[in-house]
Amino acid sequence: MLFRSQTGAYDASTNRSDQATVATLRTQSDPIVLNSNASIFGYVATAGQDPTVGSGGRIYGFTTPSGTLVDPTRIRRDFSANLPDVAAPSSSAYALGAVKTTLTLPRTGDVAGANARYFYSMTSLQLAGSDALTVLGAVDVVVSGKITTAGNSQLTVGSASAPTANLIIYVADQVDIQGNGVVNMTNLPANMAIWGTQSSSGSRQDIKIGGNGSYVGVIYAPNAVVDLTAQNGIFGAIISHETKVAGNG
Repeated sequence: MLFRSQTGAYDASTNRSDQATVATLRTQSDPIVLNSNASIFGYVATAGQDPTVGSGGRIYGFTTPSGTLVDPTRIRRDFSANLPDVAAPSSSAYALGAVKTTLTLPRTGDVAGANARYFYSMTSLQLAGSDALTVLGAVDVVVSGKITTAGNSQLTVGSASAPTANLIIYVADQVDIQGNGVVNMTNLPANMAIWGTQSSSGSRQDIKIGGNGSYVGVIYAPNAVVDLTAQNGIFGAIISHETKVAGNG
């Protein structure tokens, strides 16, 4: 289902639309699978095959007749798209090495680039216990190794005093965000973005987004398997090689 993030958080009564499309380029059987109680409030687009819908699953919208589980007017079979690889920026960055403890970005004394954004590089980001990475400005981070969060750790974007903070992470390695997950205090998906930079000629990238909260953000990772299990749902946009939504995702 679709909501307009510029007007605030998702609300089933006041901020919901049926105009979003779940799309796939796969042409083999069952390119989109909805299990027994899963539903899409919007449209489905495939490269030729019909979606598979379980006994209690639904594909529907505001105008779907009552009692109709799969609305044929909301399925199209001519979807095509070009999903190019993305490269991390290569300009000079503040080198932070392996980040394993609480950190707030930007740091005092750091200077933004000509684009008014602060640019950092990390060899890895591994948070545990009650560690937190907090972003209070316009920040870009390139991580050359893995990203993991566990325990009560979390990645926070924005605060009451930094309502326009935003973060872009570029990573080619594996991502496993658990614990308290990503806390996007701005409630705008565009302010939290993960760019999977693994190339189409490399091995498959795995991006797992879980945790105790919700993920309010964007993921563009055309060569990754994205596994979404955040406890309170996913709000934003996902482009990937394969996307799996499970649990309360």
